Amino acid sequence: MKTYALWKIPGFIIQIIPGITITIEYVVFSFIFGAFLGGLLALMKLSAKKLPRSIAYGYTTVMRCTPAIVMLFLVYYGVPQLVRNLTGYKMDTTEKIGYVIVTLTLFNAANLSEVFRSSYLSLDKTQVEASKSVGMTGLQAFIHVLFPQMFKSMLPNLSNTILMTLKNGSLAFTIGLMDVLGMGQKVIGKNVGAWVIETDIAMIAIYWPIALIITKLTGVLEKNYSFEHGKKAGGRRK
Repeated sequence: MKTYALWKIPGFIIQIIPGITITIEYVVFSFIFGAFLGGLLALMKLSAKKLPRSIAYGYTTVMRCTPAIVMLFLVYYGVPQLVRNLTGYKMDTTEKIGYVIVTLTLFNAANLSEVFRSSYLSLDKTQVEASKSVGMTGLQAFIHVLFPQMFKSMLPNLSNTILMTLKNGSLAFTIGLMDVLGMGQKVIGKNVGAWVIETDIAMIAIYWPIALIITKLTGVLEKNYSFEHGKKAGGRRK
């Protein structure tokens, strides 16, 4: 029966930890950029015109049907080659994290557009008219009345999107990015394939706390937001 060198796991964790910085970097930036693009797509989906709606829904369908690793290869290998064929310009492919951020942004935009759209549609729009009747503009009504309600309903889905980004981003090691998984593969290579299970456990010991922190922070934010919202509503009722 094979025995496992579990005592090596702490050492492997120390070797893999430097990859956390890159992992967090592409998760944060792709989520922020994805939120902006997702907001634009949500507006297109809510448009009264058929063309922008069709483009936005078509984009979402394509992203949902495309494996993340395929999209990563298209962005990292395909885009530079296409640009070179069309313009003769050779794109820099050494900054791998930029290509990972672009890939994850495309996926996040598709997911977040649906989160924003469904949250907006769940609201009572008569609140906008009521807000305008007290002197608010449409933008002010959205910021101060609609968006706080949308944010509360979106929190669980936002957390899921961040966790999905964390998991999809682990594919970045396939193009040589030294994130958590990339550093883990480097450790395995340095040990010539020995202690693979121990190295995998070390990576899990890093990924799980990150995921748990994200989930916990979202839960705390949702609880505190609900409390503040309820307190304000209670104050108005008085």
